[in-house]
Amino acid sequence: MTNILRSIPGIFRDLHHFSVGQEGTVYVTISIGTALGFAGTFYQEALYRKFVDRRGPEARLILACGASIMLPISMFIYAWCSYDFVPWIALCIAITLFISATFLVYLAVFSYVADCYGPFASSALAGQSLCRNMMASIFPLFTKRMLDAMGYN
Repeated sequence: MTNILRSIPGIFRDLHHFSVGQEGTVYVTISIGTALGFAGTFYQEALYRKFVDRRGPEARLILACGASIMLPISMFIYAWCSYDFVPWIALCIAITLFISATFLVYLAVFSYVADCYGPFASSALAGQSLCRNMMASIFPLFTKRMLDAMGYN
């Protein structure tokens, strides 16, 4: 997620010639994606209650399976729309899809780990959070150089 967030200023400023104010409005897509992901969790919870008797804790992952397919698709859309001749709205749609898919996968996996480990859930969730936070702290160190060397798409 850090790579996409880090690339927003470069893509929208360099390729689409957005001003700083216009560039800031692109971050609204993150709020929209989060709202869509949050709405999806209510549907996932209904699916969980419906299928928990037959599938157990794996019933938490039903919507996450679809979101896990949407995650790389949205990243490909974002990458292939990172040209100046592609309208900027396509990038905003890709960001919205990416954020909502990330939200759905994260919450489903978080709940699944808590269900599976029972009394040891706090340790399992702490390990999961440690790995996630370590990666989130490492990626900003090289993302700018990587995007400069490889290009946005």
